[in-house]
Amino acid sequence: MPDSQQEHEIYTHNEWTQNLYFQTIVKFLAEQKIKSYIDLGANVGGVYDVLQNQISTLKEAYLFEPEPRNFMFLAHKYIIDNKVKLYPSAIYYGQNNNLYSCDNSVGGYSLVPHDNSNRKFRPTVCNIRITPLEFFNLSVDFIKIDIEASEYNVIAHSQTIKTTKYLDIEFHIGNPFSVHTNEDPSIEDNLKYVQTYLPNHVVIFQCHNHLFLELKS
Repeated sequence: MPDSQQEHEIYTHNEWTQNLYFQTIVKFLAEQKIKSYIDLGANVGGVYDVLQNQISTLKEAYLFEPEPRNFMFLAHKYIIDNKVKLYPSAIYYGQNNNLYSCDNSVGGYSLVPHDNSNRKFRPTVCNIRITPLEFFNLSVDFIKIDIEASEYNVIAHSQTIKTTKYLDIEFHIGNPFSVHTNEDPSIEDNLKYVQTYLPNHVVIFQCHNHLFLELKS
């Protein structure tokens, strides 16, 4: 297991077990007795590990990870886990299929290259498969979205996301409502985006670059 993947798995696991925001939404999802979820940007499976450990009702997990090295790691890791279905696709609406790597972030890959003081994405030789989420005909209780600035493209176009009851979205550089496009968006920017593109959802929990949403009854 490469050091970078191991480090990122530890980071992701710690984030979802030690951060109050993530503790809160995991507890909430457990109380809602969710049975299925989609992980867009699964990386090396840290989030799934937390959810399957703490949510006894979880029966199906659909993990999307386009970066080939991470995908192969997931395939070996969950080879005997019948709950998990793996997809080597990036969810995107358009013709973009060039993956960019982040030169100073463990596990950072993006379909949308961008620079700021903390993360600088560079072209890589990796050419990946992109697919609309609707192609897979999935219906789940919860979708986790962490796709390195592609969230704006995907949320705007995906009917699956618009009709899913619970969403956790991590927002990155590129929010069209941000005044400074080379900086991480503010909570206000992210709320504007959600109100525009997910008008049938309401915000339940929030934390700097994350929003947790529920579909209105």
